[in-house]
Amino acid sequence: MLRFPLLWLLPLMTASQLTIHAAELPIESMLARHIEAMGGARAIEAIENIRVQLHISEPGVELRGDYRASRDGLVRIDIYAGEQRVFSEGIDTRGGWQQNGAGSPVEPMSDAGLRALQQGIEHNLYGLFRLAERGHRLEAVGRLQHEGVNYHALQLQMADGFQRLYLLHPATWLIDYSRETSALHPDVDASEQQLESQHEQYVQRCGVMRSMMSRTIDLLSREEVQQSRIIDIDCNLAREDLDIARPDGKL
Repeated sequence: MLRFPLLWLLPLMTASQLTIHAAELPIESMLARHIEAMGGARAIEAIENIRVQLHISEPGVELRGDYRASRDGLVRIDIYAGEQRVFSEGIDTRGGWQQNGAGSPVEPMSDAGLRALQQGIEHNLYGLFRLAERGHRLEAVGRLQHEGVNYHALQLQMADGFQRLYLLHPATWLIDYSRETSALHPDVDASEQQLESQHEQYVQRCGVMRSMMSRTIDLLSREEVQQSRIIDIDCNLAREDLDIARPDGKL
C-alpha cells in the first residue's frame, strides 16, 4: 500500500491552512510528556490485550464493531449491521484471514489488509510508546497552527514504511489530530485517500487515556468519511473472554 513520504507534508499542510514553525522542544521531551499524559509507562506496559466495542458511522451506514488485539500479535474485528455479523477479519498464528459474514468461507486477506491490522495493533496497544524498540522512527517536524491551536507535529515512520502525522496539543500533550494517506477499508476498496482524524473525548480506561470519539474526513473533499464512538473497553481478559480465534475456532 502506498503512503505519502515526508516531503509531501508541506504542500498538504499549505492546502489545509496549516503553518509550520520550528520545533521548540527536543523529541525526547515531547514523548516523555505525552507518555505521562497518557497515564505513564507502567500503565501502558501493563496492558496485554484489549477488547473494544464501538459504534461506526459511515455515509448511509450505521455499524457496530467488536475489536480484540493482544501483544502476541493476534487480532480480530467483527462488524455487525444490527444483530447480523456482516464482516470479520483478523490475524492468528496461521496468518491474516477475512470472512464476508457469518457462514461464508474464511479466506486469506490481502497484504494491504494484513499491514493495516498490524498497524492497528501497534496503535491500540502501544501508541507512541518505545517506538525505536519496536523498529519505528518518530521525528519532530515543527509547530503547526491548526484550528486556532499551535500544535507540536510529530511524523511517524513505521518499520513497514507507513507514515502518519500526529498533532500533540501543547497543554494536554494528547493527540488531537492525525493524518495519513491510506485506504479506509483496504480489502473492500483499495483506493487511498488523504485522511485527517480528529480524536476527542479522552477518558481513562485500563489506566490509560483513550479517545472515545474520532471523526475522519477526506482532506481533498473535506467530507466526513467515518465517525467512530467507543462504547466499552476491557483489558487483560482471559483468552476465552477475548474470543480472538478465527470463526473455525482455531488459532
